[in-house]
Amino acid sequence: MLFTVFVVLFNCRQIVYSQVSTIQISLLTYSPGDKLYSVFGHSAIRVKNNIKNTDEVYNYGTFDFNEPSFYFGFVRGRLKYKLSRVPFDIVLQQLKIENRSLIETPLNLSPSEKSKMIQLLEVNYMPENREYLYDFFYNNCSSKIIDLISESISDTLEYNQLIIPKKSYRKLLNDYLKERPWTDAGVDLLMGFPADKRARGITISFLPDYLHLLLKNIRIKEEFGFQKSLAQSDIVHFNCQDQSSKPAIQPAIILWSLVLVLLISQVFGTYIPGFFRILEKSILVIFGFLGLIILLLWLFTDHYIFNFNTDLLWANPLLLILAFTKDSVNQVKFRVILTYLVTLFVITGIFTTIIVERNFNLTAVSFMTAIILVNRIYIYKKTDNDPFYSVSL
Repeated sequence: MLFTVFVVLFNCRQIVYSQVSTIQISLLTYSPGDKLYSVFGHSAIRVKNNIKNTDEVYNYGTFDFNEPSFYFGFVRGRLKYKLSRVPFDIVLQQLKIENRSLIETPLNLSPSEKSKMIQLLEVNYMPENREYLYDFFYNNCSSKIIDLISESISDTLEYNQLIIPKKSYRKLLNDYLKERPWTDAGVDLLMGFPADKRARGITISFLPDYLHLLLKNIRIKEEFGFQKSLAQSDIVHFNCQDQSSKPAIQPAIILWSLVLVLLISQVFGTYIPGFFRILEKSILVIFGFLGLIILLLWLFTDHYIFNFNTDLLWANPLLLILAFTKDSVNQVKFRVILTYLVTLFVITGIFTTIIVERNFNLTAVSFMTAIILVNRIYIYKKTDNDPFYSVSL
């Protein structure tokens, strides 16, 4: 009797294992798209079950623009993403329409590891578990997958540290924005010092291309010292056509041209007073508002990546006060002291921008601010309105 029970249980176990072994679980890597939210690519998990004749894609990067709280959550850093499940054919068709490449990397998992991963995916897909608090660097569509794999495999995962680039988060993002110089400048402007930290270990997996590279170089250390590769050979389902092109108007050309115009007006004194007065005030207002936005993002949102932004030194909200302060006799002393103070901040900001090797366009912008402030100091001295020279403080 006991022997019969054992045989039945053993056969059932063999049947389950044989069914699970026919399931293929793969990493899907999408190439970058044209829209801003897709410019860094995307990752998903494909589960193909030949027994049940199902072929589905689990996607941790789903969000809905039409949700009432979407924009509020995005601005405040409290945006909720969710896990979705769609047929593979629909995903492939959509990527062809968007002209985005699709690479599949089958994972070399044991039947028990496949069962564990499918179980985790199903638990995560439950309505009460689908949503999660999105974090671009540490909790996004790609980093969720490396966490899923690590939790599904009980053996030791060995990462090849040599394939991890010695770059900061900022520089890793810049590599994807070379064809989008205006976006590149904006991203560099808003991100603070946390973006200048070097991406180490598996944190590199926040970018889909590096998740793919990481998995291709992971080895699973099994019992008795045996090792196997986590990833099998890639399968290319679709190759996009290269249609990338830089915008005709480059920010560097515009910004450095303005710097040159301001310098010429300083050196030769050939500027038209009315025109340059408007230009000066416009730059002060624009950069002052930029500084105000940076400050608000730092203090009133949960986006830690915006914290400790040294661009506040040259894109300073105090520029707004300087721009809108009237040229009355009673306010001369205040305006000059404020000008000297902000000039000191701006010069410090220029050196900081250069030292941390941020987008070079930002250096041009900070130079413009410095030129205008130095011009104001020169005017104060020339008209004997400088309290540091004519008034005893």
